[in-house]
Amino acid sequence: MSELLSVDTLKMLHDMASLAVSHIVRERLGEEHQGRGGYFRAFLLREPRDYKNMVPLYESWLAGSANLDRASLYWVCSIEKPIRLSQNVHLGHVSSFQSRVPDQLYAGAIMFRCVIPELGSERVWVIFSFSGLPEMADEASMVIAAEHMNERGWKVDFDDLKKIIDTSKNSVYEGPLLGA
Repeated sequence: MSELLSVDTLKMLHDMASLAVSHIVRERLGEEHQGRGGYFRAFLLREPRDYKNMVPLYESWLAGSANLDRASLYWVCSIEKPIRLSQNVHLGHVSSFQSRVPDQLYAGAIMFRCVIPELGSERVWVIFSFSGLPEMADEASMVIAAEHMNERGWKVDFDDLKKIIDTSKNSVYEGPLLGA
C-alpha cells in the first residue's frame, strides 16, 4: 500500500499492531471477546494537519477471525475515526475519544509524533486506527502498537501517548505509561 515504507517496515508494523491487539484481547478483555480481530490503519499526517493531508501507510485485518462477519463495519469505522480525529486537530484533539458520540462515533484512533528513520530525522505526525473490539480496547491496542514501534526504532513521543491515555482515562490500557 505505502511506497514510503519498506516491505520489512510494513511487515513489522503489521506484526506489532497484531501483537498489541492480541495482547489486549487475551489479557484485558473477557471470554466473550476471545478470538476477535479488527481492521487496522496507519497514516502519516502532513501539514497542515487535516484529513486532506492523511497519507495512507498501511491497512490490514489483524488478529482473530471470530468477528470477521462484521469486517465491512470495522473497515468503515477504521477510516471514519482518523478522519474525524484529523478534522479536530485544531481543537487540540489527540484521540478520536475526544469527539466520540456514544453508540454512534467511537474511540480507537490516536495521533502521536515520532521519528520514522526511513522518512528522515524529523518528527512526523502519525495516526493509528483500529476497529473491532470495544472502543477503549481499540484505543489501548493502538497505544501499545505505538509503544512496540518505539521499541523497533520509531522514536515515539511518549508525552503524546500519555496525553491520549490521560484524556480518555482508558481503563483497558495497562502499560509503562501509567508510571510515567
